[in-house]
Amino acid sequence: MTTPVLCCKNLSKSFLVHGKEITVLHQTEFTIMEGEILLIMGKSGQGKSVLLSLIAGLDKPTSGEFIFRGNSLQSISREQSANLRRTSIGIIFQNLNLIPSWTALENVEAALEGFSCSSKDKHSKSLMLLEQFGLQNRLHHFPTTLSMGEQQRVAIARTLIREPQLILGDEPTGELDEETGEEIVRTLQSYTAHNKTSLLITSHGHFPKQHAARVLHLKDGILQEMTSSP
Repeated sequence: MTTPVLCCKNLSKSFLVHGKEITVLHQTEFTIMEGEILLIMGKSGQGKSVLLSLIAGLDKPTSGEFIFRGNSLQSISREQSANLRRTSIGIIFQNLNLIPSWTALENVEAALEGFSCSSKDKHSKSLMLLEQFGLQNRLHHFPTTLSMGEQQRVAIARTLIREPQLILGDEPTGELDEETGEEIVRTLQSYTAHNKTSLLITSHGHFPKQHAARVLHLKDGILQEMTSSP
């Protein structure tokens, strides 16, 4: 039996803009199960990135709460939130955030900084993951010498190497051509299935819906069931 990894309960988020309160998310509720790929679609400006930022603990909701692995995240400290991002909740950023002066291998190895494993283990683990992503010939290349698809693979490897229980992806295929995007999706799909990792993707249309177990639609701050894959 699959178990809930993340439950979002009655979540709302508002901002003050020029003295006027703007509500971006309205009483949002959803649950993502262990090993599930959940896709949240919506046009730009509908609150998708805000939602991911709240889940990651980079911002606080106006009301409502998240339950992660049975524990409420409502009152945790910044330090506890940062530790969750380091160990349990991985983020694939839309702008990748690779360090330009580090090689592909160094970018991935850096994600294990502070973990209780030797430099040799960090190196071999990073090497193995990048080879699985087909980057064995690009290990010592800097991000600017890699294609967008290769940079995306490095960014994903950097996230996966920590073995998070939940991965948040903000438009992970948005800057890629269709074929490369499909390859990235298959890589993520294979990883989540093998490791029972949950994957929450937000997209305004580039992510192929057939790879998701469920698709939700975010419009005007309201989240609704859109469709289900067979």
